[in-house]
Amino acid sequence: MPRDLDKKREYNRKWRAEHPDALKEYYKDNKDKFRKHNKANKLRNAEYVQQAKRDGKCVRCGWNEHPCALDFHHTDPANKITEIATMVGGSSIQRIQEEMNKCVLVCANCHRILHHNEKTKKQDT
Repeated sequence: MPRDLDKKREYNRKWRAEHPDALKEYYKDNKDKFRKHNKANKLRNAEYVQQAKRDGKCVRCGWNEHPCALDFHHTDPANKITEIATMVGGSSIQRIQEEMNKCVLVCANCHRILHHNEKTKKQDT
């Protein structure tokens, strides 16, 4: 990331902290603009995630009949920031992709089995 962008972000963070009322007023005056922008981003993000599911298949059994039955499974829960589905509502494509890179695609059945096995393994120790 270029240093100029870092400086701009830092300046914006400080300005927002010093002028909270200005931001509230701006949002109040532009609610429709914000809502329209957020809705467009959410639709774009959802389509991005759905395309990744359409292009993939379950890494355990190879199933790929319909993307709605494919889940992203974090291979290392310690590295998980949040669920992909949660990120669709307010993250950038770049951040969603970074989180997807920490996952494998599994069908709903295999996903339930994976979590069942993880839970029973913890109980046995």
